[in-house]
Formats: sequence, structure tokens, C-alpha cells
Amino acid sequence: MAFHFLTGDTDGVVYAGAPDGSLIYYKDEARDGTPRWSNAGSGQTIGTGFGDFTKVFTAGDGVIYAIAANGDLLFFKDLARDGTENWANGGAGQRIGVGWEAFTHVVNGDDGVIYAVLPNGEMLYFKDRSRDGASDWDAKSGTKIGDGWGAYTRILPGGRGVLYAIDSTGAMWWFKDRARNGSVKWANNGAGKQIGSGWETFVDVISAGDGIFYAITADGFLLFFKDLARTGTSRWAFNGAGVTMGGGWTAVPTKPVIVAGYASPLSVTPGHKVSFKVSALAPYDLMFQRLKMQANGDPGIDILAGSRQAGTARAVPANAWRDGCGWPESFSYSVPANAQSGIYSARCTDISGEATHICFVVRPSATQRGEVAVLANTNTWTSYNEFGGRSKYSVPMGTTLSFERPNPGVTPIEYNVIDHLLRAELWMLNWLEDEGYKTDVYSDLDFHKGITNFNRYKALVISTHPEYWTAAMLDHLEAYIAAGGSVLYLGGNGLFEQVEINEPAQTLTHMTDDTTRNRDAFYFRNLEPPRPERGILGVAYRYDNYMTFAPYKVLVAAHRLFQGTGLANGDLIGENGINGNGASGWEMDTAIAGTVPPGTVVSATGPDDRGAPPANLVVIARGTNPGFGADMTCYDTPAGGRVFSVGSISFVGSMIGDSNLQQIVRNVLAESGAVPV
Repeated sequence: MAFHFLTGDTDGVVYAGAPDGSLIYYKDEARDGTPRWSNAGSGQTIGTGFGDFTKVFTAGDGVIYAIAANGDLLFFKDLARDGTENWANGGAGQRIGVGWEAFTHVVNGDDGVIYAVLPNGEMLYFKDRSRDGASDWDAKSGTKIGDGWGAYTRILPGGRGVLYAIDSTGAMWWFKDRARNGSVKWANNGAGKQIGSGWETFVDVISAGDGIFYAITADGFLLFFKDLARTGTSRWAFNGAGVTMGGGWTAVPTKPVIVAGYASPLSVTPGHKVSFKVSALAPYDLMFQRLKMQANGDPGIDILAGSRQAGTARAVPANAWRDGCGWPESFSYSVPANAQSGIYSARCTDISGEATHICFVVRPSATQRGEVAVLANTNTWTSYNEFGGRSKYSVPMGTTLSFERPNPGVTPIEYNVIDHLLRAELWMLNWLEDEGYKTDVYSDLDFHKGITNFNRYKALVISTHPEYWTAAMLDHLEAYIAAGGSVLYLGGNGLFEQVEINEPAQTLTHMTDDTTRNRDAFYFRNLEPPRPERGILGVAYRYDNYMTFAPYKVLVAAHRLFQGTGLANGDLIGENGINGNGASGWEMDTAIAGTVPPGTVVSATGPDDRGAPPANLVVIARGTNPGFGADMTCYDTPAGGRVFSVGSISFVGSMIGDSNLQQIVRNVLAESGAVPV
């Protein structure tokens, strides 16, 4: 489910705010990294009306504080703490303070202590002495006890005066208020101790007591971390690696969504019409754009201004995630006959100035082909789409998902968080265009159906997160390679799980729509007969190193693809990035062969794997991540092409700012015959 806020209480309890204002209860029963949730992971609704608060935070024992837009501080208490609805004061929030809208961070300190940070970085001490809904504050409440806290993007409670702070670089710092009474008495004379890094990659991080943290990734997974020391030394459970506890924990904007819509069809050729189905709470202005980052930061080139739309609110059907929204057409766009292929959007700007992009693909006309084909990962976009109540990763899972519904996560807007969908794919597409390559864009459905004369393309670029493919897509890829085509696989976790597309119904089906089956059986390497992607791409995804980031180390500097870089063996490349701090990261693929024979279902974890790379594969660089890193590989095909793979979701976010990685990609394209103009 998508949430407006998450806050952790003690004993593994997590409270989540749903978009409709409901408060949902979850409990991690194990609290040791084992994914064992109460109610089989299904959240229990225990309250309503929590959508109107600007901040919600817990204080242990079921106490919840909420700050209203007018600055009122309200007290709630979940008496049951077991997923049943049993509130103190009949569930009515008790006003115990005013003026709390002024604070940028408000953090629990246990026993009624609250730490509040002002915009100037000052930290103030408060104590709710009664903790029962009465306004009974300690005399020292409002006392300043620290400075400099404005440097942190997140401040998290650690219990008994311990605070964890995350700065903009992702470093985590440990602090402890030894006094806890309004006096200034900090451990280490108030200087924080760094105990971790890499925390900037997460969409949200919550604390759940006893050193436990839950971190939400951009693709909606919840990871478990535990600070074993809790003293300011860096000693983490699982050597600091996050353990996946579940999926579907998607963050959504806290502002109400005024405009939502979808395009039908999702991919179109020049000379044809795209219909847009929109629900809007207020009027909005319309502009059609071709998505290409501009110098002023605008994500698109204006193509055509539409008229102001009045805006009509549409009901979302109960099973919209599966059956689609079924909304009527709000407006349409006839793609000009000479339109350049690419990813386009209908930008809808509401009365508050917020822009919603309804995105679609314009594939090339038969007479306007370029040299490089680029796939838009529309199957992955749909699999992670929560709109209407379910996604592939929700609880319960949506196994058949409709293309005919809004997809808020598919946007070109930069939100300063890492991304594995359209925004990251646009970085690659923009770079190709800036370099002068003539590119054409196709959706997964286009590739699934087959593209006439596709073998004429010099190269096919597959980037970022092409996780879900159909059998027909794999057939077409193999045919393209067999005909001499070259492939640049610039992503991770690609060609991983088989899905089915029903074009008339506009649906994507996972696991043959059977929720009783384990998804492992549908990995391409587990099919009967197996079709392991490592034999095609040279690399394949493994689960046992998720959400770490590092540079690659050059292994074969003499390889022709390093020409013009001046690199030597042992040099590091891709040390930084905007999609995680390292080119090898997030989800990574390895060339290490899996040797389990056919006939059993493998987990794609460690040695429990299947599939060998081509015999002539060369691993030219390898990620320096702990455990294993992404393998950068190349092999030449019998038909005269080549397959180049990087095996990392974060690669493109590093490549666009790294001259060596850019030169490597240029070399692959040059070998493939693609010439910039």
C-alpha cells in the first residue's frame, strides 16, 4: 500500500497513514530481520482522520502525537496495540499544546520527553508529564538544549535520550542527551559520532526502538537494520546490510493529488491519437511535451498548449488495480505525422502550480527510423504501480494489473530521491540524444508484439530496471542477437521474471494470476525448460546484495572497450552518482555461473542459482560492493554483434556524470555501427 506517513513505536509496532486518512497497524513479530509480520503482513485499520496532520510521531506504549495544520499538538493512545480499534478518549485527539507548526523536526525522547527543532537549527526540550491527554508540561519545556540540528534531513529517536541524525550526504550520526531534563548535557560534548553511511538513498527511515530501523527503498521495499552497539560505535546486525522484510511500502506525496490520469494507448505512432482519461478536483492547464531535460530544469520541450480543462472528479472503481478505471476521455492529442520518437507527456498544471505528467511513448514511423532502439520498461512501471489499491508488491498482491489507471510514480519530475522507473530511464535517453545518437523509443508491449525490420537497428539499449518480460520479448531479443544485433544492457535485475500481456484487456499478469504459487517458479531461470538470462545478457540478478553502492574496479584495462579512457587495472570508475553513491548498486547482476541443474526451483541467492554466461564472455570490471558487485561484461556473438552488460540499476545515474563510463558506452555504440550526428 502507498502511505502518507510511517512512524515506528516500540515492540515492532509500525503505524502507517493511508491516503484516505486511515491509520493502519502493523507489527514485526520477530524484530530480528526475519520477515514475520502479524496478520500475515496485512495491515489492520484502527483509526480514521489521520490525513489532516502535518506530522505524526509515536512516543512508546501506544502514545501517538499529531500536529495539525494550525499548530495544535494532539494526544492519542492506542490502548490495544494489537491491531484492534481501542483508543483512549474514544479515539478523539486531546489538544495538549499550540504553536507546534513552527518545528521542522519533532522527535520522541521517551517518558514524555519531546525534542523539537526550529528552522534555525535550535533544538528545544519539552516534557509531557502526564502522557494521558492532559496539558501538563514540565517547567523547563521550551528550553534550548542544542544548536546545528538544521543540518540534518532526518532525526530519529533511539530511546532514553539517544538520537540518530541523517545528513544530506547520507551519513548517520549518534547523539545522546544524558540529562533528559532540559539541561545541556550531551555525550561526547555534543559532537555526533558517525555510525553509518548511505542512508540518503532511502525514501523514508523510521525507528522502532532497541536500535531497530526500517528503511523504505524507492521501489517500495522495507529493509531491517539494527544498531547493536547503541553507544556511538559502528556495530550493525548483518554487517550493516539491510534485510528485506517486505514490499509494497510505497511513499506518496503528502499534498493532496488534484490531478490524476492515464493515456490510452500507452504507445502510439505519429499520425495517430492518444486519449487521456483524467480525474481532477479543480481546473488545470494543459501542455503537451516531449520529455527532454532543458537547461532551465524543465523536464520537457513544449509541443502544444491545450485549453484550460474544467476538471471533473472521477470515482475510482473498487478493483481499478485489476480492471482499470474505465474513465471517459477528458481530452486527446493527435501526434503529428513528423513527430520525433521519444517519451511524451500531457503536463497538467493545477491551480496550486503543481504539475502532473501523464506519460506515453511515441514510437517511430516506418520512414523515420533512427539507429539506436531504446526500450521503455512499461511492464516494470505497471508492476510497481499501487494506484487503485494493489501492485505486484502489495499485501494482498495484485497478480493481474491494469495499464488503464494513473501511475503517479512514472514522472519526469526530480524529487531528489533515487529512482528506478521513468525518471532514471530519461537520464539515459537524454544522454543519448545529447551525444547526437538517433534514437527510437518502444514500449514493452511494442517489443512483445514484434517490430517490423527491427534487425535494422545498430543497437538496442535496455536500461535501469527491466525486471518483467514476456516469453515473446525474450524470443525477439534472441532473434535480434542471432541476426547480428548489438545489445547494451545498462540496468540491473533485468529479464528476471516472466509475465503475460493481454493487449485487448490492457492487463499485465504475473504468476499466471495464481497467488498461491511462489514467484520463484516464474523466474526465467526456473521455467521448464529453463531460459536463464545469464546465457543471453552474460549476467543475472542475485538477491544476496541489495541496496549497496560502490564503484567498479577495472579488471581488464587492455580490453578494447576501455580505449580512450587511459584506465589501468585496479582503477575505480563510477565512484559517485545521482541514483545511489556508486555505479554498482541497488540491485546487481553477476556473471558468476549458477550450477544447480534443471528440475528444481532456485532462489537466485548465493550458490542456489542457475545459468552460465557465454564461454567467450569477458568480465572487464567488477563492482567493489561487499559480498559481490555488479559485473561489467562483454561478449561477441557469432553473427557479428556484441552484448555489453553492466548489471546495475544505479549505473546510468553514475554514467551521466562520469567521463570514463560515458567513453565505454560510446565505444560499444561505435563498435555496433551507431554514429552520432
